[in-house]
Amino acid sequence: MKKENTIRTLLGVTQQELAMLLGVSRSQCAMFETGKRDLPLTAKQLLAEMLAYVQSTESTAKTARDASLYSNQQQLERLLLENEYQQLLVARKIAAATKKQEAHWRFLKLAEFLNARDSGKQATTGLPTAIVGKASKALEAPLSDLLTEQRHRHEILVLEKLLLESKLRKLL
Repeated sequence: MKKENTIRTLLGVTQQELAMLLGVSRSQCAMFETGKRDLPLTAKQLLAEMLAYVQSTESTAKTARDASLYSNQQQLERLLLENEYQQLLVARKIAAATKKQEAHWRFLKLAEFLNARDSGKQATTGLPTAIVGKASKALEAPLSDLLTEQRHRHEILVLEKLLLESKLRKLL
């Protein structure tokens, strides 16, 4: 039956490679692994040094992985904060565009009222015509496109936030 943590597994080498590293034959290495034969003293010393080095670098690598995870966590937290900030900015832009669009609609309604009121009368001033022209130009402004674009941006930011939170939970 095979042992899970054999020396070769710890070193990550094949039986032939281990034998070459230790300066012994493959059959001598195989007999050492099964406990039927001993290795020469120099080979044992070399094996002990290699195992000590690999195990010490594993603990160093684990520390590096832990530091990397901490760094990833910090980066995700920074991205989450940036996402929240961007959401606030987009929400402000949406509110401003909505307010401006509502003002344009009210202005257009005023122009329609003045135009209907003066349609039966002989207009003495060009004021209603000027207001209608100004209202028409105001409606040509791409506010609805801007509003739609900002709403899509907000939806994307919400989805991004969910993704970042999910990745953060996986790290913890």
